[in-house]
Parts: sequence; structure tokens; C-alpha cells
Amino acid sequence: MAGGVATERPPIRHNDYSPLDPPPLGGWGPSLSVSVVVPAYGGQHTLDLTLASLAAQTYPGHLMEVIVVDDGSDPPLRLPEIAPEHARIVSSAPDGWGIAHALNTGAAVAEGRIIQRLDADMVVWPEHIEALARWHHLSDYLVTIGAKRFVEEPPRDLSPEGLYEHARSGSLGEVLDLSSALASSTEQTISRTDGLRSSRNPYHVCTGPTVSMRRETFHAVGGVDPGVLRGEDTEFAYRLATHGVVFVPDMAARAAHLGLPAQRLDRDRAVKAVAPYLAHRVPLRRDLRKDGGRRWLVPYVEVVLHVDADEERVRAAVNAALEGSVPDVRVTLVAPWSRLSAG
Repeated sequence: MAGGVATERPPIRHNDYSPLDPPPLGGWGPSLSVSVVVPAYGGQHTLDLTLASLAAQTYPGHLMEVIVVDDGSDPPLRLPEIAPEHARIVSSAPDGWGIAHALNTGAAVAEGRIIQRLDADMVVWPEHIEALARWHHLSDYLVTIGAKRFVEEPPRDLSPEGLYEHARSGSLGEVLDLSSALASSTEQTISRTDGLRSSRNPYHVCTGPTVSMRRETFHAVGGVDPGVLRGEDTEFAYRLATHGVVFVPDMAARAAHLGLPAQRLDRDRAVKAVAPYLAHRVPLRRDLRKDGGRRWLVPYVEVVLHVDADEERVRAAVNAALEGSVPDVRVTLVAPWSRLSAG
């Protein structure tokens, strides 16, 4: 470690991050700055609660900024009295809308070394940002996932001022009892796979709404795809996986989601809405590609052939790739096409 940041990459096999030894909460000195990006549309009261919980974080205030991206709220959102010192509201660019577009807008102006995505209806415990950020001081190719439980709605008399005071005094559990809250479906997967260490496809549980990574990792995969209107977090996580990241869930990063998830309210409808997007963009979901005669946006296999032979041999190679038992194949021919003469 140099200045609190790892100077080399420890070898990690698959998603087994056991070689990493995170420092204890409260017992280390952070040095990386964090940009918390909060996409929001309406819901001023729940946003006020989210910002109040962020104002009570143990992560150093001078290393944390909060960017609320107002995605066209009417009336526009405002910063409440209780908010982190370095908090601001930016408007989502007029050429798009939705969570993905808002996240990209916030990430584009983020100044932190770490980008933390957080929903505008989340209340996080004081150690939340610290718990996730400590891992990024160990390596630069991690994606950390916070724990979350769902409450149907916050107590009617819960004010931002009251929440802040409870968070500062360590008694947040008195107003938001996580023991009686609805557990996230991902928690069972995390527990069953030894904290994702033995998971073959850990990206499945990286579904927001509290995820963090190095800023360069976010941009290296092109950010979140605005064209994916449902399941954008899963599709983004898949691209992160193909980029070679390691997914690390940290159950010490506790949070309460104010409201039940869509799948709990109407599972069939939620799954039906997401399936077409994942079918087109996540090749591993072959269970969603049962319709014959389709061409998918992202193929299961992409064959790249360097053209260094005559036409007959190249044609035979292409035919062999396309006529195999797996029909979901795309072939790309690489050659010095620019040296061809006109005509």
C-alpha cells in the first residue's frame, strides 16, 4: 500500500477475492475520493431522507461529493437543509431520459476516483460508503455491492432531521428495523456462494441500487446503456464482467430501500418486461433465446478471422463457423481493406 492505495494487483482466480484483506471499519485512513451519483425523478421527501443519511457518513466529507441528477422532475428537485457538504443537483441532459441516461450524466461530471451509484429512495447506514470504498483501496478492478433490505414505506413521522440524528447517534435501527424488513433476493445467492467467491456468474446479483467501482472502470465499458429501458443494471453488470472485474458484496454496507421491489409487487410482469432486453444483450442468457430465426444484437459466439488465404479457403472457414451446432454466431473478417483500389 502507498498512501492508502494498493500499488499492485493481487492475483484473483475467477471471483474468489479471498486474497484481499480489507481494513476494519473506522480503523484505516481513506485517500480515494468518492462521487455518489443519485438519479432521481420526483420524490422530494425520500430524496431528503437519502441525503440526510449521506450527510451522516463516516467517510471523510472532504473526500465525498454527492451528485443528484434530476431527470425532469416537476417541480424541480432541490437540496434540503440536511445534505452532505459537497452536494449538488444537475439536470439530466435534454437529449435523453431514464436511469441509465441520468447515471451517465452524473458520471460525466463526477470528480471522484470512485463512482458510487445510489438510488434516491435509499437510506444508508453511516458506514455504507466507507465499507464499499475500502475495497477500492486494495485493487482497481473491483465492483462492490452493498446490502439492502426493503421496507414498504418509511415511518410517517420520520423527518430528515430525525433520521440524521439517529444515524449520528448510532440508533438508526430504532426507526428503520432491518430485522423485520424484506430481504433482497440477492442475499440468498450471496450467502449460498460464499459471498460470490464460488459464483460462476456473479454479475447476476449486481442489480443496484447501491454499487461502486473505480471511475475508469465505469467509462471503460461505456457506462450504462440508455437503450436498455428495463434490466439496465444487469446488462451493465454483464459488460463489467466481460471487462474482467471482480464482484465483491459487503454486508457491512447496510441500507434500507424505501418501497418494495417491482418483482415483489408483480413478478410475472417485471420479468416479462426485462426479458427481451437481456435476451438481446446478454448472450449467457441462452434460456431467453429460444425463438428460432432470430439475429441477436450480441451473439453468443463471435468468430474473428484474419484473411490471409485465398477466397476458397476463407469461404470454407466462414461456412464452417456458421454451419455449426450453435446458430447464434457472428463472423468478422479482418484484412487490410483500405489497401483495396477503387472499384
